[in-house]
Amino acid sequence: MLAHEFIATRLAGALGLPVVSGEVVTLPDRNGTAWASLQVDAIEPTFPPTNPAELASIFPEVTAGIEVFDLWLGNTTRTEHNILFSPDVGAWVVGHEGCFADLDGETPAEEPSGFLPPPDPRCPHVKKWCARVQFFPSDTIEHIMQTAFSLRLLNAQTRNAYKKYLLNRRDRIQELVNTASPYGEVEANQPTLNFVGADE
Repeated sequence: MLAHEFIATRLAGALGLPVVSGEVVTLPDRNGTAWASLQVDAIEPTFPPTNPAELASIFPEVTAGIEVFDLWLGNTTRTEHNILFSPDVGAWVVGHEGCFADLDGETPAEEPSGFLPPPDPRCPHVKKWCARVQFFPSDTIEHIMQTAFSLRLLNAQTRNAYKKYLLNRRDRIQELVNTASPYGEVEANQPTLNFVGADE
């Protein structure tokens, strides 16, 4: 779904999570639009399927960010094929069609995909990403939703529903992490953090 790709890519970038950039484009040979992202082939022709244990071992901070981000956006379809991973270079998230499960925004944390382990709320990296989500600016969410509306990816009703969903789960991110985790609960973090895309 174009709206999911657009919204998730913009949110991930503003949050500071490595993400492959993309844009909604008009197809030249037929009536319609599509999602076009940068082709990443400088490292090797294709990325092999991501090994979650290797990813977590080499890039634990990024792994924690993906886990928390997927909980925020209700993404239950993360697989080895929508994380581009090179042990020598980095990791980037792609493929966000499965976000926004149970769009009412009031449901408990969804079952994770099982590809990545559930986030451990005791982990410093998880705490950092939870704080980033908690303090994510409402104005940035509003701007992304309005841009999606202007591009006709959402109508007014769905724009408001997506905004409500994101704000609700942003404010409940520690609860969502605690609920999804088998490691126990921790209190919500309160530090002030600066991050890419934050409004002053």
